[in-house]
Amino acid sequence: MHISVSFDELEDCVNGKASLEGFLESTQVEEAITCFLYKQKKLARVIFVKRYWYFESINDIAMFFNMNENKVTSILFRTRNKLRTFLEKEGIEL
Repeated sequence: MHISVSFDELEDCVNGKASLEGFLESTQVEEAITCFLYKQKKLARVIFVKRYWYFESINDIAMFFNMNENKVTSILFRTRNKLRTFLEKEGIEL
């Protein structure tokens, strides 16, 4: 299922101290992620939201933007890494 696969990808941004679902439900984290996304380039932001909010497949996202899946995967990987760094700088315990 797309949801579990998408969450598996996001687990790279948090450690094993708490469940990913509990982490994502935190208002502080929600506000930080929103702030982070507004600072990203539009393409990276839209791809991130399509993948982790709407749970679209990488293939569907690639087709939507007329790019190959490797490019989408790369953008998601870089965005997740930036998110992890951003959350750490914001003092949000991962």
